[in-house]
Amino acid sequence: MKKLIILTIAIFASTLVMAQDKKEKPSAEERAEKRTEKMAKELELSEEQKEKVYDLVLSSIKERDQVREENKALKEERREKKKAEMEEFDAEMKSILTDEQAEVWEAKKAERKGKHDERRGKKGPRGPHGEHHAPDLDEE
Repeated sequence: MKKLIILTIAIFASTLVMAQDKKEKPSAEERAEKRTEKMAKELELSEEQKEKVYDLVLSSIKERDQVREENKALKEERREKKKAEMEEFDAEMKSILTDEQAEVWEAKKAERKGKHDERRGKKGPRGPHGEHHAPDLDEE
């Protein structure tokens, strides 16, 4: 019974620690307020100046957040496009090669991928995001 209680407490404690690790990012308003307060202390801003600085900082933070989100979407779009291009390339290569050549090609491609991942320190057969890279057939 004692072991069960200790185990339950351990699980509960680890859950709390994991939940704390996933803190939500403060809102734009919270970040702007914090930055404005810091600047107000450092620069001895008047109340009027604080209001103007807060508005400026908030605007800047929101703009940067929007750009960051747009860049994130573009990055994902580029990743998907690259993946589709590689799948198309693979399909066309396989249609050109004989079965034996395709096997050799796939083996060489896997070997190069393994060396590439080793140099970059990636784990797993396709990297951390499942990317698939174009084979460089001149490399050897």
